[in-house]
Amino acid sequence: ASCSITEAILNANANNQSGSADCPAGSGIDTILLNTDITFTTPYMNGFNDTSATPFITESLVINGQNHTIDRNSTSHFRFFHVTTAPVTLSFKNMIMENGSAGAGGFMYMLAMNGLAIDIVQFTGGVSGWEGGAIYANGIANGVTIQKSKFENNSGGMGGALFINEADTKIQATQFLN
Repeated sequence: ASCSITEAILNANANNQSGSADCPAGSGIDTILLNTDITFTTPYMNGFNDTSATPFITESLVINGQNHTIDRNSTSHFRFFHVTTAPVTLSFKNMIMENGSAGAGGFMYMLAMNGLAIDIVQFTGGVSGWEGGAIYANGIANGVTIQKSKFENNSGGMGGALFINEADTKIQATQFLN
């Protein structure tokens, strides 16, 4: 059996193996390593009116894509990752994300958390009806850092690629292309 990203996030959130025995038990700041490309076709049901591919993230986490692609292939609109009011720090590295689509944050919706780090990530084709075609980040206490990344063909009502509010932001060696 294999460990899905959904099961790995559930284990990390619970700091145990309650999401799946196929994944390592969560403990402290976990690292999820992607060993294959992922294509999401349906959203995970987080509760009322959420449109995310994975469970809400409630514990600090590193997701290392190991140069794999995460994609959405669906007529349903949903983002990939979601944090709402949790004292967590997230790090995403070495991956490509394609075709995210949500009301806010086509790939990521990050609200009232500790920190967000993006390193060597390509965001392509993210769409948001409101803010942040790729990333919506609001109230990030310890700031947002984006480096060596690429945002291409993302669109949103405010912030075609990024909507960042109430967060110190550092962007280095990163491209924004249409």
